[in-house]
Amino acid sequence: MARILSIQSQVIYGHVGNSAAAFALERLSHEVLALPTIILPHHPGHGRAAGRKTEPGELDAWLEDLAVKGWLDQCDAVLTGYFPDAKQIPAVAEAIAGMRKTNPQLLYLCDPVFGDEESGVFLPESIARAIKQHLFPLADLATPNAFELAELTGAKVEDAEGAM
Repeated sequence: MARILSIQSQVIYGHVGNSAAAFALERLSHEVLALPTIILPHHPGHGRAAGRKTEPGELDAWLEDLAVKGWLDQCDAVLTGYFPDAKQIPAVAEAIAGMRKTNPQLLYLCDPVFGDEESGVFLPESIARAIKQHLFPLADLATPNAFELAELTGAKVEDAEGAM
């Protein structure tokens, strides 16, 4: 059993972000610390959704509280996904770097959710830049779609060979 810090969106209805990841990981007998970057009633693909973004200072405070209790040092892995605010990202990167000092084997999976072929970049450009600058370099694994991979690397991605 691993302890996994999952930092991403959470929805009340549906299965995306922490609402999907936590359930799946817990079913595999892992312990999940699910930290929401935003709470929404449903996936925005279902239409306009009122929600509450976790303020960057609040996210910092939560991470600090978890660190003070020693729970971040006990994590085996970190998963990040959707960030609605670029100002959330540096604190998360700092937390991951700090966790790596205690546990050099810490596994970090970055899912850089910010765009797709159909919509283009659907979040402020500052979020993609912050992910590229702060999170992508720390990642052991990354799961960008083809559009996000092209944006992050500057390489043209048209097929699996191009992605490699």
